[in-house]
Amino acid sequence: MLSNNTCYNLTHLQREAIGGGTYARESKNSVAFGAQFPGRDYRMHGDDEFFPLSDFYDNMQIYAHAIYDLSEYLRSGKKPL
Repeated sequence: MLSNNTCYNLTHLQREAIGGGTYARESKNSVAFGAQFPGRDYRMHGDDEFFPLSDFYDNMQIYAHAIYDLSEYLRSGKKPL
């Protein structure tokens, strides 16, 4: 959420949990986060599923920011939550 908010100056985003399967279930202290933006219908997993390149590029920025923040946290020597 912090990466989303930082990259796009969004303060109104809410966490959303869905019941889909994810690799994070198999890994201790993990969380998966997805690429969908609020209010957009990508028709995920449908026959006509699509994802605009502009959203893909925006997600790359969010993921890069999240990876950087995680690396800074780990370098700080703090114990994982």
